[in-house]
Amino acid sequence: FVVGHVLLRRLLAAHGVGEALVEVDFDGRPRLAGAAPWRVSLAHCDRTVVALIATAAAGVDIERERSLRDPAALRAFLGDPRVDSASALERWVVAEARIKCGVGAASAWIARRDDVCIAVAGATNAPTLWTHDLINVTYNRVAQKWTAVS
Repeated sequence: FVVGHVLLRRLLAAHGVGEALVEVDFDGRPRLAGAAPWRVSLAHCDRTVVALIATAAAGVDIERERSLRDPAALRAFLGDPRVDSASALERWVVAEARIKCGVGAASAWIARRDDVCIAVAGATNAPTLWTHDLINVTYNRVAQKWTAVS
């Protein structure tokens, strides 16, 4: 939580937004008070935290590749009994990013970095993310190879 909010403040400052108040909405999502038109989204997985800012509704999610606890349940949730683990993970992170965006059919982008899958929903163009590595204590602007998702 703390690292995500620090990363978010650094990202906002890099875009000229100074003293925005980061609040937690009733559903647990971060939001900005007094920083229109900026919107924010945060996600974390193990030691990596990602932050996203946008001028419209947007959401970000990140998940690490790992064996599925219940592949059949995930396939049922996704509505496709033929989906493999890799595509199931991609579909899952896109679904989570769209939920955070608040727009179920929002445009989405997906990227893979090492063994993690990152999705951003609501962005018209390929996004730029900042991450925080909890082990090395570094903040990085991350260049990803993004693929548009329909």
